[in-house]
Amino acid sequence: MEKAKYSVIQVSELIIYYYNMREKKITNLKLQKLLYFVQAYFLVEKNSICFSEEISAWRYGPVVEQAYHIYKFFGHKNIQLNNYDMILDIETQDFDDIIAVIDSYVDMPAWQIVEKSHAPGSPWERAYTEDRNIDLESVFEYFSERRSEILGKENC
Repeated sequence: MEKAKYSVIQVSELIIYYYNMREKKITNLKLQKLLYFVQAYFLVEKNSICFSEEISAWRYGPVVEQAYHIYKFFGHKNIQLNNYDMILDIETQDFDDIIAVIDSYVDMPAWQIVEKSHAPGSPWERAYTEDRNIDLESVFEYFSERRSEILGKENC
């Protein structure tokens, strides 16, 4: 598997940029779940790691602590940024793939995305009950069998 291509902050900025351009609300809660699904997409579909930062299992789902702490001052409000310089370094195909993942969730309420990340047997559930970080290998194994779920679709 290829090493991480981007920082979680680059990917976060792209997600925030896309939601802001679409005039859709993006909260830290929703951002955290989208990062999880983007990472799952890269693992399963591209056989690479999107970002190297660990994903933790918190009460309301997967969280990348570095991104959480940067955007936590927004609380439950929409995250707005004035500068998106970091997204310029994302390769075109990766940019398009990340947009495809997050676009499938753009109209889904945050609580519904939380529920999707909490599915029975999910990597989050296993890590949460053991109070640890979510292992990327478990994300790969879980979503390899559920590819359509990465893009926000129901079980197929």
